[in-house]
Amino acid sequence: ENELNIVATGPLTSEKFSKYLKSFIEDEYLYFYDAIAPIVEASSVDFSKGFWGSRYDKGDDYFNCTMTKEEYDLFYNELLKAEKVPTKDFERIVHFEGCLPIEEIAQRGYETLVFGPMSPKGLKHHISKDVYAIVQLRKETKEGEALSLVGFQTKLTYKEQVRVFRLIPCLRNAVFSRLGSMHRNTFLQSNKLLKPTLELRKKPNILFAGQITGVEGYSASAATGIIAGINVWLKLKGKDPVIPPKTTMLGALLDYISSKEGELQPMNPVFGLLPEIEAPKKYKKLLKAYRALFDMARFIEENAILS
Repeated sequence: ENELNIVATGPLTSEKFSKYLKSFIEDEYLYFYDAIAPIVEASSVDFSKGFWGSRYDKGDDYFNCTMTKEEYDLFYNELLKAEKVPTKDFERIVHFEGCLPIEEIAQRGYETLVFGPMSPKGLKHHISKDVYAIVQLRKETKEGEALSLVGFQTKLTYKEQVRVFRLIPCLRNAVFSRLGSMHRNTFLQSNKLLKPTLELRKKPNILFAGQITGVEGYSASAATGIIAGINVWLKLKGKDPVIPPKTTMLGALLDYISSKEGELQPMNPVFGLLPEIEAPKKYKKLLKAYRALFDMARFIEENAILS
């Protein structure tokens, strides 16, 4: 009951162990499939092709990319023709109506998207009569350097996502920091359950690590395993667990998965998670990387992690 444990069972956690997790985690906080929408770098978006605003002027602002009927027509037809990722047998997904792949919605009819995720409803007082459809971009970080395509979860191949989604006028030159996917993936709503130290809030003797925490990719999964291991070691020595600075990629990821508002979908390491830095655009990523390396080295030294 009070022993220290690290849970790192990965995206294909067994049904039996998932049932055990549910004995101390509420059902609605354990997900078995992800539905990831693409994320673009804000600096690559053409903000002259839309406007900021919310439906009916309620809630947070989104950037609304406007499309004429001709632009929508091209996008719609290319979306229908686009190549999809084959579904493996163990990944057979029964899609919920509120979480359908964008291409599956499109297959239901020409106007289905316009009455769904691309609807201009509630925004018409902002737009001209020639606007037929809207694509909404939502800030994924407080600084707004990363923007996700709302409702654009997809099973298109990565190459086709870039080709088709760049047909959206404001995304003609978009740089994608994450591409969409939908597959079998056991992961927690860590923003409701975990501290940034990876301890379970209600049972801090249990820590989680790897893809089950809501991070994506081998390096991020391994890094969370390292920090979980370090924190168990510190707790065994009677010391407080540690968190890398938010200016490091690991610190930014831990902050994101443990504090994101709303629903959490798996996130891979992207520059948009790192705090803003004042610098010319062409140097920003390099300076963020230097700052991260310096701050991580200082964090390791201050906490005597390698001693």
